[in-house]
Amino acid sequence: MKNFFQLTAAVAMAFTLAGCSDTQTAQQIFDNTMERQKELTSASATMDVSQTMTVSMDGETGEIVTLTKGTVDAVFDPIAMAMDVNVSTDFMGEPMELPVNMYINETDGMYLEDTTSNTWMKLPSEQFDTIMNNTDVQIDQTAQLEQLQQFVEDFTMEETDASYVLTLNLDDEKFNSLVKEQAAGALGDSGTEADNAALESIQVSDGLYKLTIDKETYDLTNVIMDFFMTMEVEGETMEMDTNSNITYTEFNHLQSIDIPQNIIDSAVDMTDVQ
Repeated sequence: MKNFFQLTAAVAMAFTLAGCSDTQTAQQIFDNTMERQKELTSASATMDVSQTMTVSMDGETGEIVTLTKGTVDAVFDPIAMAMDVNVSTDFMGEPMELPVNMYINETDGMYLEDTTSNTWMKLPSEQFDTIMNNTDVQIDQTAQLEQLQQFVEDFTMEETDASYVLTLNLDDEKFNSLVKEQAAGALGDSGTEADNAALESIQVSDGLYKLTIDKETYDLTNVIMDFFMTMEVEGETMEMDTNSNITYTEFNHLQSIDIPQNIIDSAVDMTDVQ
């Protein structure tokens, strides 16, 4: 079951684009988006993500519903992040709440609150890449945009008074290719042989990305992502229906994210816990 959640985190990602003038083509819009990404030093995001997984195991079928809501502040260089997120899971009729309060920066390390005991823990530094790769909200979208270059001609554009709305509908073959590439990139070198086999079994349908871009600044302000996916994990079948709504705000408003000194002073260092 751990593999189910690791792979869910890997494939449940947000993608971004931005817009420009009325006369520009999709390629020009995409290029301007990439240029705008280079100017971003920080941003905030509010997420509302729901996932329903139907798992068939040993002849029985169960449903796992996960709701993720919260906010993330991020600084891109050097990387730093503050998360205040609640993950609500109904695991085959057993509800569970998991608040995730976390600070990350490259100077002080990673700190996670244990809400059951109201204590903070300092996590081992070797977990930094794993946690960053499996974070639901990827605020710096440069890598994802680079992967999306092959689909530029598939975008359509609408216009409101303040925004451009770009929509991507892909056929099954293209969508499968995109999701597998994104998932493989998120897993990186940490993927096991079983993980890689599961990625190869992915079949995605009913995929939609709707991207809202501010006309004046070319900042991405909202991403809606919906898709239905099937996957084989260690011989078992999983279906996943994902609906994601992420709003981005406060671009370039932070110079740094400082971890409160009382958290640093009181945290239990998990590298010392055997």
